[in-house]
Amino acid sequence: MRSLARACLALALAIPWTGCGHACRCNAIVTAADEMAAQGKVDEAVASLLPAALGEENHEHADHLLFQAGLLLEKAGRHEEALAIWDPLLARTTSMNIAGRIVYEKGMMYRDLGRLAEAEDQFELLVTGYPENGLAYTGLLRLEALVRDRAGDQAVRELLERLLPGALESSFGDDVLWELYVWHRNHGQEEEAKAYLLAIRQSYPFPTGERSYETLFALAKMAEKEEDWQSAIDYYQEVVGPIYKSPLIGNSSGESKADAFIAMGHIYEDHLGDPETALHLYMEIVAMPDLMTKNDDGLIEAARLLAEMGKKDEACGKLADLLTNYEFSNKRKKALEMAGEIQCPVPGEFQK
Repeated sequence: MRSLARACLALALAIPWTGCGHACRCNAIVTAADEMAAQGKVDEAVASLLPAALGEENHEHADHLLFQAGLLLEKAGRHEEALAIWDPLLARTTSMNIAGRIVYEKGMMYRDLGRLAEAEDQFELLVTGYPENGLAYTGLLRLEALVRDRAGDQAVRELLERLLPGALESSFGDDVLWELYVWHRNHGQEEEAKAYLLAIRQSYPFPTGERSYETLFALAKMAEKEEDWQSAIDYYQEVVGPIYKSPLIGNSSGESKADAFIAMGHIYEDHLGDPETALHLYMEIVAMPDLMTKNDDGLIEAARLLAEMGKKDEACGKLADLLTNYEFSNKRKKALEMAGEIQCPVPGEFQK
């Protein structure tokens, strides 16, 4: 069976594409091959993928099939056979996604085999040659760990500083800047850490950067630590966006905007003596459709604050709204406890 697989591989790499089925069929072939490999039938699995790759006229689909064949071999511990597929494929594929995935998997393979210098080379190739690949940041973390184990923590900072100029030419730059921020923060170098956050904010401004939200939150937390309440509010306001209408991208999903409203509310409550503004901010979360997954967070914060302000009826109204309209909220238990504490007339059905 191995000779058949090798023969199929040679044909797949050498013969022009002749055209075959739909992408869905290719996916079905991959799924079936995975199931065969899970049963220990690795040769049969690989042999099912290679002819399909040969017949697939869409080059990216065909390259994906070949990549998967190599992956099955690598998982089976047949590393040289995997490389016999991956290396020629890497040399000729036009898919940056597949190329980056090959480099990442080679790095993981070399790391697991204890060939650490080769693993470092692969992960560095990933972050410099394929910075837009979805695995680039994971590869960077793998690279940092290898360098730290080999040469110590200072070598990680030197690595990041060396990678930074090239990274800034792509969207990957904010990841390298972020890691430099983390490095300096972990070493107690607050001013240097802040400088890297500000560099992200300038070079990858909201809402374009993948690190926009966490960068602004980190800057806001630094400002809070310094008791610079207005600067903290300004950073949170950037997360919320102009007129609260900024698009939801990256890791926000509405949650970061809601968290920013709550953080601003706590500043107004705890440090600026302005509970009315805090209440307004909590209710902004409730009012905005694009924050619907966090509306209940706004209600519970508003109810708590209203109770503390002595406005029991209004607090009970917010709790009733939460219990009536958010059946699956993870705030229900807290809302029931709060309702009991302030003696709200909560209907019996909510006590179940």
